Amino acid sequence: MGKVIISCAITGSIHTPSMSPHLPVMPAEIAESALEATEAGAAIVHLHARNPEDGRPDQSPEAFEPFLKVIRVNCVARGAIETEGWNVYTPEARAAYPRSNPMMRAGSPWDVAEACAYLAGPSGGFVTGETLTVDGGGQLWGETWTTGKPAYFSGEG
Repeated sequence: MGKVIISCAITGSIHTPSMSPHLPVMPAEIAESALEATEAGAAIVHLHARNPEDGRPDQSPEAFEPFLKVIRVNCVARGAIETEGWNVYTPEARAAYPRSNPMMRAGSPWDVAEACAYLAGPSGGFVTGETLTVDGGGQLWGETWTTGKPAYFSGEG
């Protein structure tokens, strides 16, 4: 068996305490659950903050701050990654993706996995608060819309 990267979603994005009595709500509970997951083998924890009064999801920076002080936080921002999901696009759209970055190729799931392994491993041990962009340099080319820009982004929709 090859190497495995375990990701653990501690809270989920829409869950509330009425759905499970095991949902961590308080910042200390979320941090403790995340650290327990890493001790059990998780390399990545996916976190959402909660309103401590009622447990509803809370995306404000203030809600995240208490538990992020004890957890290293990094982000992998991926570009066009060729997965099975590409099958929903037309052949023309799929052919355009590799031309959306200076490396002139689509990324692979392995490209993203290697970035995650770097951040989660010993080599990323002193890295926190960073966004590692895995897009073949696509951000250097500015805005690209290989399947056409949706109207709601241009104010037309």
